[in-house]
Amino acid sequence: MAAIVTVIAKLSRIDQQQALRAWLSAGEADSVKDAIPAEFTKGKEARAYALAFVIRHYPIQSGIGAFGILLFAFYLIGQFALHVHV
Repeated sequence: MAAIVTVIAKLSRIDQQQALRAWLSAGEADSVKDAIPAEFTKGKEARAYALAFVIRHYPIQSGIGAFGILLFAFYLIGQFALHVHV
């Protein structure tokens, strides 16, 4: 759990305490229609809550998306290496 909270904090540019609160609040929500806590309605906190909600409620899709981003990065590195003829 700490690694996920750290990733949320880094991507949202907030401290880990706020990211942990977003993680725990997103876990308490049963659906998207539930009321979002007031502290997560604007700014960087809203980004953190949205990211935490998606990761908690759609873990398989989040994992596939993260894997796809890494795979695409390796593909680009490979294409660059082929054109440079290293």
